[in-house]
Amino acid sequence: MTTDPQSDRERRIWIAAWFSILVVSALPYISSLKGLPVWDDYGILNGGGIGGGKELLTVLTQPFNFAYFRPMVSLSFFVDHKAFGPSPFFFHQTNIILHLACTAASGWLAHLLFKNRVTAAFAALLFGLQPIQAGATAWIGGRTDVLCCLFVVLYACFLVKMAQEPKMIKWSGLAAVALLCAGLCKEQAMAGVLAAPFALALLSPGDRPSVRDYIKPAIPLALSCAAFLALWTTFGMRTYFAQPHTLLQQLELGGRGLAHNLLLILAPTPAALHTFTFEPSRLLGALPVIVGWLAFAGAAWVCFKFRKSHPQLVWLALFAGLLILPVSSVIPLPSLHVAPYRLAIAGPAVACLMAAALFAAKPTVKWPLLALLLGWHGSLTFWAAPRWTSEKEIFSTIVKYDPGFITARLNFAGSDGVSSEEGAASTSQLLDWIFGSSKWSDPAWAEREFQDNPEVRRRLQDNVGNESDPAEVLAGVLDSLSVSLLDGEDLVGAESAAKTALRFNPKSSRAHTLIGDVALKSARYEDAIASFEQAAALNPS
Repeated sequence: MTTDPQSDRERRIWIAAWFSILVVSALPYISSLKGLPVWDDYGILNGGGIGGGKELLTVLTQPFNFAYFRPMVSLSFFVDHKAFGPSPFFFHQTNIILHLACTAASGWLAHLLFKNRVTAAFAALLFGLQPIQAGATAWIGGRTDVLCCLFVVLYACFLVKMAQEPKMIKWSGLAAVALLCAGLCKEQAMAGVLAAPFALALLSPGDRPSVRDYIKPAIPLALSCAAFLALWTTFGMRTYFAQPHTLLQQLELGGRGLAHNLLLILAPTPAALHTFTFEPSRLLGALPVIVGWLAFAGAAWVCFKFRKSHPQLVWLALFAGLLILPVSSVIPLPSLHVAPYRLAIAGPAVACLMAAALFAAKPTVKWPLLALLLGWHGSLTFWAAPRWTSEKEIFSTIVKYDPGFITARLNFAGSDGVSSEEGAASTSQLLDWIFGSSKWSDPAWAEREFQDNPEVRRRLQDNVGNESDPAEVLAGVLDSLSVSLLDGEDLVGAESAAKTALRFNPKSSRAHTLIGDVALKSARYEDAIASFEQAAALNPS
């Protein structure tokens, strides 16, 4: 039996093409292999954030990062710990491997939908260089999103096979397993279950599916959802809850979230990739709110209009939308109104949608647009990924584009390589923004302004999005300023900042400790002992 030389040559070309796609997709993240721990990474590397990291049972049943029920993520880190120890290099390596698996699976999804190898290849490349994947892949803590993304894209592939081969019940079973695994990585993914009936309605060959055609695959998917709810209610833990809003306030947040995420998907910029609050959006007034809801309505209209002529594109848009909506502040979120890495799991659907839409265009249009898109996305990803290699690098970048993000300011001030003077200056600038004035250095004025000005309290509470006490958040900022001033030997300033913190949170053991540290350095030993005793009484641990 002889093989066709032309066919054999074509096969080798395609193998080389796919190998090149994977290499190009990995290149932006090579620098992350030497990256240092950032943000939540310390708890992951020492095991504290994954239930101690020693016993498999506690890893699977204790909250991930002290707050979330994400046992699949904890399990993946547990495996890294057992195989490689706490070295960041290997944790980053696993993230890159998962990213490449997502890249290949994105190509498979496009091929299943459009039966075109060129479209599939470019869909994979568009995903591999997608800017919204930068944080998910380059940051160890982004494992939540890159692992969830892999299960989500596999779930999408199985849904397509389920619709295309309705008599093969195995596809709905595999889809149910993939959905459960995705949900156990990140609860956001469970919204994808609603894509199943749309897959049957839009992608099934032949006549319109009957009621029975919907019921059969619904059974394993319903069991998957039931298993997730049972596990989540048994082991799921939350340490904080979403900040309550009126309907009008929630509509405003939802409009801003939709506009921001639309920008991240269609026209990402360095600023959008490093924005975690709505403060930059508020500078534009109501415009982002209007744009967000108009875009939502327009997308719904387009999907309805083209559901018969372009069912694959409509299904991809619906699938991506279902994954994006839960993290667009349309509903109350327990932390951070926006975060770029949350969109990562919608990335495969978006990449397939873009590739198919481009290849449906005329050659004179599609090739320049494709080159422009790959050039912009690629350069942005090559620039964004190295930002996550150190705390100083990522938090200075976030502070540049989102200067009112409290968490970034405080983490920047405490980063290695940041001097005490830089830290104190950054935290002082944050307090200037919180109060809208530099008069906060007068404790009496600061306390009065906090009580009388609702905008001050809104900036504090709305910043992180949850039901945290604004007074405690402000005390934490002042404590951080005290630390920087103490490190810089400004004992008077450090003590003043800590005492001001106690005005807002009298139960702050950290403030009492800082006052004790100042007294100790000033040789006021009795005062130091008294402060340390107060701190110990408030926090015996």
